[in-house]
Amino acid sequence: MRRFVDFLIVGFAAPLVALVLSVACASEPRPCAAPTNLAVGAPTPKAEELARGDAAPSVEPVDESELPDWAFAKYTDVDTDTVDSVELAADGTYRWAYSGGGVLSGGALLIDVEERGRWRVARGWIEFECEQVLDHGLASDRRLSSCGIVACWRGRRCFLPERDIVAFANVLNSGFDLSPRFLLAETPEGATYPQSEFTLPPEYAGYVLAEPVIATVLTSVDRRALGESGDRVEFTLDRGAADGLRVGHELWTLDLPSADEIPWSGRLVEVGEHRSRGRMRFTPFVPTVGTRMSTRDPRAER
Repeated sequence: MRRFVDFLIVGFAAPLVALVLSVACASEPRPCAAPTNLAVGAPTPKAEELARGDAAPSVEPVDESELPDWAFAKYTDVDTDTVDSVELAADGTYRWAYSGGGVLSGGALLIDVEERGRWRVARGWIEFECEQVLDHGLASDRRLSSCGIVACWRGRRCFLPERDIVAFANVLNSGFDLSPRFLLAETPEGATYPQSEFTLPPEYAGYVLAEPVIATVLTSVDRRALGESGDRVEFTLDRGAADGLRVGHELWTLDLPSADEIPWSGRLVEVGEHRSRGRMRFTPFVPTVGTRMSTRDPRAER
């Protein structure tokens, strides 16, 4: 069965990667695509340079095949109309459940699906092998991400599917606590957990920064003023991979046009050795040349 899955992965990997790259400007870029996106006036760094481990200190597990005791919990994300949960058990099994609404031609539908199977730790990832799917609503192709990690930050435990790892790093870099948008475990009254314990897989090494990176805007273009839709601002910065920046990193404006303005963030889409390019979507103002931007939100507590 494993060989058959590997065959499917190999057979579909190339077209899938092409599809992801083709829509990169319309969706959040995947960090693992960063090596192909480093083209801002600098040669592409070697793979070993990208994964040189300049992340904030994290606790490496004693045995890579095991998880820390605090990891065995039920992690839940309760949205306004959905409930998403992952339960990891010490016996090597997992249960994932999703319940929520969807849209079908002609009206709404209920998605209520449950997945069970076994997990294992490999190459820094928790990998899931599905053994049973129970669909209690209309047939759904929704499935749990094939891999993820567990993390503990400021005593809060969370499960991160791969798609959420960069967002997790950006929250840590910004200086804020984890928000309910992540899959979080409840903390029993009186229980305490490590203040910081996580291990990033090699593909994401360096995304959590030991110190904030502050960059200066070199160019800034208001795309809406040119009649374009989507992201409002496109900017370039004087910092890049040599300074710790990666594709997907979020930076906040520091020099605001007035005291009444709030900081707005931009997301990097290309990163070279000493230059990077990013976009801002919802900002009401366009950063001027010389404006500073930081990976730490200035509103965060020091």
